[in-house]
This record gives sequence, structure tokens and C-alpha cells, in this order.
Amino acid sequence: TSYKVDVITGDLSGAGTDANVFIIMFGEYGDSGEISLKNSETYKDKFERGHTDVFVLKDMLSLGELTKVRVWHDNKFLKASWFLERINIEDQTTKKVYEFPCDRWLGKDKEDGSLLREIACANRDETTDSPVAVFEITLLTSDKQNAGTNQNASVILLGEKRKSQVYKIENSVKNKVLRRGHTDTFKFVTKPLGAVREVIVGHHPKPEQKKSEKEQSWYLHEVVVKNTDNGERFVFPCRQWIPLTSNKGDGVRLECKSSERSRLAVIRELKPIQYEVAVYTADVAHAGTDANVSIVIYGDNGDTGQRKLTKKMVNLFEKGQRDVFTLEALDFRSSSRDYALNMITKALAQAGCWTRLR
Repeated sequence: TSYKVDVITGDLSGAGTDANVFIIMFGEYGDSGEISLKNSETYKDKFERGHTDVFVLKDMLSLGELTKVRVWHDNKFLKASWFLERINIEDQTTKKVYEFPCDRWLGKDKEDGSLLREIACANRDETTDSPVAVFEITLLTSDKQNAGTNQNASVILLGEKRKSQVYKIENSVKNKVLRRGHTDTFKFVTKPLGAVREVIVGHHPKPEQKKSEKEQSWYLHEVVVKNTDNGERFVFPCRQWIPLTSNKGDGVRLECKSSERSRLAVIRELKPIQYEVAVYTADVAHAGTDANVSIVIYGDNGDTGQRKLTKKMVNLFEKGQRDVFTLEALDFRSSSRDYALNMITKALAQAGCWTRLR
């Protein structure tokens, strides 16, 4: 997706800044990482008093519902202190606008002297359910003799939250489905169900057609249900004949025997936490480095992406020195409290003998 970021500088004396401004957007699927607001679509001279600067962030992974933004500047140049009125962010796929009112100074000589503000979304929709869920229902008819049918069928999904309405499958001359050896996939829109635990599959005669002797039953091999929103997949083995019945509520009840959770489904449940990273530079000659250093933290459920290890006004990674950093990212640990995180550091220039990390 792409995001349109409107940054509104307050209409106060001295409100504008010449410093470089950065943001991180946080949402239900993670965070954007550090973004430098360089090129305003509206003004060549950015962040001036009373101005609205527009930035378009293209081709980004969706963060889902935005929850907060972190905004700061580097305090460079003489005119650094900045009064930020608000930030509005539009998800250009969903067209939803998220509002982040600030009305505070970011400056060492203003208010509390902080150069950074974290702003919660003021109009966040706290409802986690979307109004509808879209499922793909795949029916695998066996290749046994006479396994197929030209009659109609129905499917009901039973989820953790509720039971779906009946999904009707109609056979016709133009829409030949449920035939021997066929795999048929249907799209079913219903209310959110949660994880699908059972399905009820029915086999019903057409109103205008009497059942033939060969079509007393239909041999269904398997049902696969996929939630298109999060990629979760539920498998319901059948491997039995499903008899014809005129009662729309009748059918064969199948239990879910296996399910696969997509990476997206796992990530959506992860919560942001703070990691404390302690870096020990060896106490040997020339062990330190002046290079830029970054880190990626890996866990069972993913990684943080590359994060720069920086601090203002501190000489980092010197011989025999311990440097501590706090990083905010999703909790990529496994569900077990006994876990190991593999850390990989990258010195972005030649780092000499700078080696030790723990």
C-alpha cells in the first residue's frame, strides 16, 4: 500500500524548523521503521509556520490499523525547535485517515526539552472484526466410479464465534460442478466466524429433477476452507458417500483435522515490546569502530528488520566499552518463555576488530 502523510506545523511565532524530521508509524501488523520526511509535495521549504507538508510513502507493506506515530527531529541548524500541531495519515488502499493530534513543541529550549513525541491515534477504530469475512471453500470429489453428482449441494461453516448461513451450490448445464475427480472452489462471504472448527455438507436434489438410481449419493473426498483475510487454512477429510436429502438442514458433519496458520495470521497477534540490547566492544588494541552499526533480531516468529544502533552525543563502540540500546519492535519470540534470539550485526563500514556482541 501507499501512505499519504500530512504534517501540520502550528501557526505560532517560531513554530517552524529547519531540522531534519523523522517518523515511525506503528500498526496492528508491526511498524514502518525509521522514515525521513525529505520531499514535501506542497512546499520546497518544509515545516514552516502554519504550513501543511504532504509526503507520499509508496509501495510499503500494510501496517493494518494504525495505532501511534513516533516523530522527532535531529536538532540540526540554528532554527531547530518545532511546534507540531498534528499529523494525518491516509492509507491510500483503504482510504482511511488516521489522526494524530500533537500541539506540542519538539525542542531542547521548549517545554520539557524533548526532541521526540509519541502520539496515539485519536480516531482509531477499536473494533477488530471487519464487517464480513471472505472464505474460499474447496470441495474435492473422489475419482471413484459414480462419485460425482449433477444435483445441488450446501455447506455450512461452524466457527469459534458463530455459525454461518447456508452456502448453496447449484449444478447446471452451464455450471457443471461436483463431478467425478473434480476440484471445485467457491467464494463465500459471511460474518466473521473465527477459526472454523466444523463444516456441514449437504447433498440436495434439484427441485425440477428427480434423483436417479446412480445419484443416491455423492462421494466427497475432502473439504478445504481458507480465510482469505489472514490466509488460515482448515482441512476437513470426508472420504464417504453423502446421501441425497430434501431437507436443507441435513448433511454430514465434518471436523477439522488439520489447520495451517499463515505468517500474516501469526504476525497480527504479536504485540510490541521493548528490547534492551547491550553491546560489548572487546578490550584489545584497536577494537573500537567509528562505523555505523545496525542489528537484526531474529525469533521464532520473524525478525525486527535492520535497526541502527545510535545515540545522541555519545561516542559508541569504543575499546572495552558497554553500550546499551532500547529498541521497540514486535515480540518475535516463541510462545515458550525459554527461547533464544539469534542476533546478527552488520558494520556498515570496515569495523576492524569490533567483534563481541551479547
